[in-house]
Amino acid sequence: MQLSRYWYDPDEVVRHSKLAWKRIVYRQVEQEQEHGRRRRMEGSLSMEPYLKVKNWNRMDSQRAQFEGEIGKLGALVCERYLDGVEEKTGCKLKLMCRVGCLPVLQRVAWENKWDPGWARCMMCDSGRAEDIQHFMLECKAYKRHREWMMSRVAAHAPVETDERMAALLGARMASRKVEDKIDHAVQRFLKKAWRVRKTLTKAVNRELGRRDLVGEITNFHF
Repeated sequence: MQLSRYWYDPDEVVRHSKLAWKRIVYRQVEQEQEHGRRRRMEGSLSMEPYLKVKNWNRMDSQRAQFEGEIGKLGALVCERYLDGVEEKTGCKLKLMCRVGCLPVLQRVAWENKWDPGWARCMMCDSGRAEDIQHFMLECKAYKRHREWMMSRVAAHAPVETDERMAALLGARMASRKVEDKIDHAVQRFLKKAWRVRKTLTKAVNRELGRRDLVGEITNFHF
């Protein structure tokens, strides 16, 4: 940290007001914490999608949920979609997609150290591994719900093909209003698509003794 010089020059401390000293210390602690976060997260392959969509910059007044969030680094601010009191199931599913732990078959196979061939999607005949991208953008089992979601996204923001996942999982868009509209469409898709998949989820839970989410969430606990 850059505060050591004050230890050797106490007179410099008294040159600052109490408020100024508070700001100096806060900024230095904040900077150290941010460096530590980067070291911990940037070496993790599983966190790459999250690193791309989470806003790590300072919160602006247009997107802040509360006045006290303005000016704080993104790592210290709870994102708006997590306040999903109306769509608790969709909120939890979106969170799991963002951090790469949605229990699709690729994740289950990885956790159990199975051969990757066991991760093939059982909801369609594509032969593709059931990863999060396949679940959200490709699998024919959820085509109707996906078309509804993408029509809503297209109505609010043109999204390039290679940017679709980032946009759906919460990357910054043109405005807070656009972000919230996309978030609503994505959470609704995830809830409905996961409901379509519930027979497979139940079977995996039963055979492996898992407790992955099957139905609606009835409380606020994550």
